[in-house]
Order: sequence, then structure tokens, then C-alpha cells
Amino acid sequence: MSVVVQQSEPKKATARRRGLRTYLIALILVAVLPAVGAAGMSVWRAATAYRDASATRLLDTARTLARSVENELEGSAAILTTLATAPGPVRLDPGSATDDHKPAGKARGKSAASPAHQPDRGEKSDELPIWLDRLGGRLQGNIQLHTVSDLRAQAARSLPDGMLETALRDHRPTLSNLFVDHASQMPRVALAVPRSTAGAPPGQVLALVVPPQQLVRTLQTSPSQHSSLLVAVTDGTGHVVARTHEPERFVGRPVPDWAKLQALQADSGIFEAITTDGKPVIFGFQKLRGTPGWVVVAGESLELFNARWQQPLMAVAGGGTLALALALGLAAWLARTVLRPVQALAEHAQRLASDEGEDGRAPPPVAPSTIEEFESLRRSLATSEAVLRSRAAALAAGQRRYRRLAEAGALVLWRGDAACAVVAATGWQELTGQPNEDASGARWVRLVHPADQPQLIELREQLAAGGRLIDLECRVRTAQGLWRWVRMRGAPVADARGRIEEWVGVVEDIDERRQAQARIAHLAHHDAMTGLVNRMQFRECLDAAILRAGRGEQGAVLCLDLDRFKEVNDTLGHSVGDKLLCMVADRLRALVRETDTVARLGGDEFAIQQSNVNQPADAMQLAVRVVAELSAPYEINGEQAVIGASVGIVMVDGRDIDADGLLQNADLALYRAKEEGRGRCSFFDPNMNARMQARREMELSLRRAVIDQEFELHYQPLMDVRSLAVNGFEALLRWRRPGGGLLMPEAFLARAEDLGVIVPIGEWVLCEACAQATTWPAGLRVSVNLSAAQLRHRGLFAAVQRALAASGLPASSLELEITERALLERSDEILETLHRLRGLGVQITMGDFGTGHWSLGLLRSFPFNKVKIDRSFVRDLGLRKDGDAIVRGVSSLCDSLGLATSAEGVETAAQLQLLSAELCAEAQGFLFSEALPAVEIPALLATLQALAAARGRPSGIRA
Repeated sequence: MSVVVQQSEPKKATARRRGLRTYLIALILVAVLPAVGAAGMSVWRAATAYRDASATRLLDTARTLARSVENELEGSAAILTTLATAPGPVRLDPGSATDDHKPAGKARGKSAASPAHQPDRGEKSDELPIWLDRLGGRLQGNIQLHTVSDLRAQAARSLPDGMLETALRDHRPTLSNLFVDHASQMPRVALAVPRSTAGAPPGQVLALVVPPQQLVRTLQTSPSQHSSLLVAVTDGTGHVVARTHEPERFVGRPVPDWAKLQALQADSGIFEAITTDGKPVIFGFQKLRGTPGWVVVAGESLELFNARWQQPLMAVAGGGTLALALALGLAAWLARTVLRPVQALAEHAQRLASDEGEDGRAPPPVAPSTIEEFESLRRSLATSEAVLRSRAAALAAGQRRYRRLAEAGALVLWRGDAACAVVAATGWQELTGQPNEDASGARWVRLVHPADQPQLIELREQLAAGGRLIDLECRVRTAQGLWRWVRMRGAPVADARGRIEEWVGVVEDIDERRQAQARIAHLAHHDAMTGLVNRMQFRECLDAAILRAGRGEQGAVLCLDLDRFKEVNDTLGHSVGDKLLCMVADRLRALVRETDTVARLGGDEFAIQQSNVNQPADAMQLAVRVVAELSAPYEINGEQAVIGASVGIVMVDGRDIDADGLLQNADLALYRAKEEGRGRCSFFDPNMNARMQARREMELSLRRAVIDQEFELHYQPLMDVRSLAVNGFEALLRWRRPGGGLLMPEAFLARAEDLGVIVPIGEWVLCEACAQATTWPAGLRVSVNLSAAQLRHRGLFAAVQRALAASGLPASSLELEITERALLERSDEILETLHRLRGLGVQITMGDFGTGHWSLGLLRSFPFNKVKIDRSFVRDLGLRKDGDAIVRGVSSLCDSLGLATSAEGVETAAQLQLLSAELCAEAQGFLFSEALPAVEIPALLATLQALAAARGRPSGIRA
């Protein structure tokens, strides 16, 4: 029965708990509130923009109407100015000053202005009235002529005070504010213009007195009275001059908020006011230029203005409220969707933890959720529940198997008294074959391996000191006399007061595990193929030998390397090579004593650590025996293999710092032995370290030379044997080493191959030779030697292409020379590369012909254009018959195969004559010239031409 123990918690901690719903709602609010705030800000900005746009519309309307009224007033002033500048005197018609309903220039059927003098000769008396009548007809009002000196009293009755003086003083049209005409008692507006016609009396002013609506006609064409827009014109005293709505009612009346408008002190703007009929309104106003403070206002009722921008605002606010409501509803739905599976999982977990599952029946499963994460959690919990139930069932089954194993003897169950003496042991006989009684008391101790007895003594001491844990691995003897590894474990059982009542424990069979560990440990310190000690274990042996040498014990280290092992491995196969290494290991074991250690360091390299001998004589004797024994033939799978060995010896005298120093010195001695001709033994000499340092310096210098391009090419001519014409030049590499002079290839090429830099050096030679060959006369070839590493490199064909493309040299002018040794690996890839080069037009030459074992076979396998006879055969021409025969045979063979032959190392005229007689086509050597730098090629060509001419041979350069 599972019991769930619940501990009471402080009320304060319980009060701080919140349900997932609370945190989810808070999360939704945190997510929504910024959006609501942003939406509110957007609504507020939209409202402000709408209101500003409405106000701007009113202001633009006022400005537009103001410009129209200004244009109309300016037009009236222009017409009146035209009348005022009419030639000749103007007489005022008495009736025209009071007749407001007659058109300007008409009074009782006569012209209001007539000439007061007789017309000149040739002038008709009716010309002035006709055009004056035409101008005056456009002014619907009363035109008056006033003189300041004699009509002041009359002007006082018909015009505002000071208007005549202002017009005469300013010499420009003057507009009055609204005033009441004395005759008609009606509001009027006057426009006065000083008369400035030649011949007219001074101080005359022509005035137009009209009703306001006649002077300002713009509003008559403005929006109709039914429009919501109210437009009005007020004079400088705040009286209505013109109005779009009910002008006959409101013209001449003062506006209520004129003081408010004046307080703004601006030419245009927006302000709220009360109309003359008492309605609140918002106006856009614009003052008129050239007037005594006239203002054009355009406005609409405040209610309509606010509705114009509040309606879009309400629409936006309504949409935002609806969106917020939808978001909150969706959030509530999502919260419910999220909470439902969480609550279901929580309830399911509570039922699992409660007593509901004691009967072994699982609570009903949780319904799947549409939320991927909760569904994944549900599946994970269901899987975990199934695993736990499976584990519980497996635990119960395991307990049953445990008891059965104990009964079967695979696991020994033991019980001891308070003193840890074994009282009972179940399965002892099945495990060891000994009776169970032999495990009682202390009798089982006699079955423990003697080497493990010290562990038992240590365990007794620990228990006596109060130890309460037994864990011991040891070997016990079986009934068959074998030793089996077991692990004994135990623990005390105490009563309520803590006193030990008994001991219980188990004995486990761990023999297979310990054997596997031993095998692993052996593999970690031994070579898997030969069973010899590996490098890591050998270093530990050397460390021990160094310690013994410090105490005066003599020793030696022998490093040996197999000679010609690679040839056996390549020719007979790797499986034969592996068997050969095992046979070498067996021979080495037979040569050493039990106190010595033989190790395989890797590949075909072995080492021997010789101890407690008379040095250095014993070390040399052992090295000689090793060389002799390993050089004896080996019989492997019916095949005979012959190898050799070189040995390097270093003494262990206590002065060595560590094992690595010993191995390094032994390697130096081994390298010296190989240099002396292999199959030799060599002791370490401190001077070897200096030579090794020089070798390392050479390697560093080579790497630097590749980067700094310290190489240069010298060229030796290739001569036609019969005509002595120059066919071309062979490019020969030189290294101008800083501080070391000019080095020949044999001094550094081997190290370059070992370092792996021969390929970049070879590519540089290709590019340089091709580039310099383009400076020679047409028809000359350049010959470039390829190393074995270049031939194996997959980028050879691309390197040749790049060199030809960069230099522009024809492919037929490039000759690649490959030595026979470089073709020992006759792989399909090398053959394909040579065919591709031949297809490109490049000529292929086999050099050093006859020095290897595969010469004749190579002539059939590879597409050569020419064969170069080795200098060793040329040197014997005329001195040895076999030398002549070889040259003659090679020439005849190549001639039958359609191959040209060339000889190198020609130093005498006799050799040249014999080569000519043996069908050899080409020759090179010191007889013609040594290899020279590129700058000396032109002079060399001239010298060779002169030499050919002096001998009576055809001279010139072979095309």
C-alpha cells in the first residue's frame, strides 16, 4: 500500500498561492493592456487629427472668401479710380446724391456728370457722358463728387466724418465702415477716391455710397441659406456688412463676440463665438487687406462641428471596444481551453498519488488535448506512468527472481551474528561447489586466495574500529581447485536502540567481469596484433629503468626498424605483412631474458629494454643477434620473405631526464644506423643530436624556401646527336639557401619529399620553366622532371594546364620526365593521368631507363614519347662491351617501338660518336654545357651554333 504523506504548511505561504487561472488572467491583462493603451492613444490622436482637419477647413474657407471679397473691393475701387481720372471737369447732378435706386451716372434721365466747359475744336460734346456712363453702370450705387473747401457741410451729411480728408491725404481709395445714411436711414458703405485729372479743381473726391450687399456681392454666390456653413463680413467696428443667412435681418447689427475676436490680435484664426441669433458657433476668420479692419468669418454651429469629428471618433472607439471585447472573449476561451487539460492532468496525478490506485487498477486516462504541448505532456505522463507500472511489476518479478537466484546459487545470501560470524549461507554450494557448512563461522576464510588475505585482515580492523560496511572483492577456491572472483557485501541490522543485532549480505559472482577487466587492461598496455608491450607501457618500463639506473643498475634501450618491410607488404599483401610482424615478435621474445621487455612502438618499429647487464658490451651483442635473427628468411603461406633490421642503442645511465628523452636518443642512433647502409647497429652519440638539429634546421629552411621562393632553375641543353642542333633544355632545380650557397637537388629533394613539400615545389618548377621557355626561340622544348609524389598527386594534370595557360607555351613544347622508380606503383590513376597529358599534347619521357626491375613492362604500359638511357650506361661506352651492348639494345628496342632515345651524362666526343652510331637521337652532358641560369641561355645558344659551324655540321636551332 502506497502512503502519501502531506506536511502542513504555514498559512502565510498558503495564502500566497494562486491558481493557474489567476496567473493566466494576469498574463492576458498584461498582454492586452498595452494594446488597449495604444488603441486609446491612437483614438485620441485620430480625434485630434479630425478636429484639426475640420478647423482647418473652416479657416481655408474664410481665407478663400476673404480673397474673393478683397478682389471685389479692389475691382470697385479700380472702376471708381477710372471715373476719378476721367478728363475734364465733372459736375454733380443734384438729384444723384439722394436717389439710391438709380444706376450710377443717371439722374432724371441725364448724366450725373457732364462737362462744364465747351468742347474743343473737333471734340463732340457727348463723348464723355458715353464712356462715363459705361463705367459707372457697373457700380450699383450713388456716385458723388465732393470738394473739401465748399462742400464740407454736405459731406458731413452723406459720408462718414474724416473720410474725405483721409482719401485726400493718403491719395488712394478709402473704404469706410458701415454707417447710416441720413436721408434713407439705411446702412451704407462709402468708397472714396481722390480726383487727380488734369484741369480738375484741387480737393475734389469722387465717392461711391452703396448698400453693403451691393458692394460685397461675393456672399450672394456663397453656399445657400440652407447650407450648414455660415459666412459673414464685418466692418472694423464689429457690424455685419454681409451675411449668407438672412442678410436683410442681420446686416448692420453688431456681432455679439466682437471684443473676443479683437482680443485674439491675429489676422486669421479659429475661435468660438455666439452668433447674432444666439447660437454657439465656431468660426474661422480672415482680416481683409486695404480695409479699416473688415473681417470675413466662416463657421458652423458648434454642435455640427463637433459631430463632424466626433462621429469618426465614435466609430473608431466603437470598433476598438468591439475588438477589445472580442479579444477578451477569445482570451477567456483560450484560458478555458488551456486550463481544462491542466486541471485534468492535475486531478489525474492526485488520483495516482492517492489510495485510489492501491487495487492495481489505473485511474481513467486523461482525454486528449488539442494543444500540442499539453498533448505532448499528457503522452509523456502516460508513458511515464506505464514505465513506472512496468518497473513496479519488474521489481516484483525481480524480487522473485532474486530469491530464485539465491536458491540456484548464482547469488549467495548470508547472515551473520552480531560479531559478523556467518550463521547461514544460501547458495554457497551452488557457487563454489563447497558445502554450505564450509561458509559457516570463519571457515570460509581458508578458501580465500593467499594474495587476497591482506584485504581480509584490513576488513577485520575496519569492523573492529566501528565500520558498518562490508565490500570486498577476492578470489575463492572452488571444489575443482579453480579460483573464482566474488564480491562480498554486507551491512549490519540494528535494533531500536542502535545496537547491532545481526549482519546480512550477499556474495556475487564477478569472475567474468574481472576477467574482462583483465583483458581490457592487457589490451591497454599491449599491442593487439603481436601481444608485445605497447608504447605507453614501454614508457612506464623506461621510467622504472631510469629509477634503477639512479641506484647504479645498468641498462640499455634498443630501437629497431625493419628493412624492406614495405616491399614485402606491398608485394605480398597486408595479411602477409601482419603475419610477418607476429613472427618478428616471436623471434624477439626468444632473444631476450625474462627481465627484459620487448615492445612494438608502431608499424614495423620495435624496442627492447635490457636491464641488469654489463654495458655496453651486452647491448651490442644483443643488437647483433637481433640483426642476424631477423634477417633470416621467413616462410609465410608458402612464400619466402626476406627482410633486415637496423638497431639504434642508447645507454640508461641515470643521467636521462625521462623516457621520451631515451626514445628520442635511440631514434637518433637508429637513424644513424640506416644512414650507414641498413642492417647495422649504432650507439647514440651526443653529436647525433647536433646533426638532428641541423636536419630540423634544414626542414624549417625548406618550408621557408617554399614560401619565399628561394629556388631557381638552371638549364642544360638537349642536343641532336647528328646535327648538334639544340632541341631544347632540361630544367634542373637549384636552391639558393640564404647563408648556404647554391644547393644541388640531391642535398634537399629527399627531405622535401619526407616533409610533403615536393608537390608545391614541383608546381613552381612547372610554372617557372614554362614561363622562361616562352622567351626562347621558337621550336625549343623544355623538359621538367616529375617526382613520384607529384605523379601520385591528383592535381598534376590541373597543375600542367595552369602552367601552360599562364605562360602561353604550346603543350608540344613541354616534356615531362618520369623516372622508372617513380612508376613502381603502376596504378590506374597514374596511367589515366599520363594518357590525359598525352592527349593534351605534352611529351612524356622515361628517365633513368634500365636502373629498375620493371623497365620493359613499363614501355608496354605507359604512353612514352622518349626513353632516356641512364648515365651509368653512357659512362661505360667504349670501356665495357656490356655497356655498348646495353645502349645498342635499348636503342634498337625503342626504335622498333617507335620511341626516341636520349642519353644523359655525355662527357666525351667518343661517347657522342658511339651514340650516333647506335641510333641514339638526343644527348646531354658536360660535353656540350653544364646547367646554366636562364639569363645565360642566349649566349649558350650562340656558342653552340658556333661550335656546330666550326665542326662543319649544319648549324642553327632545330625547329
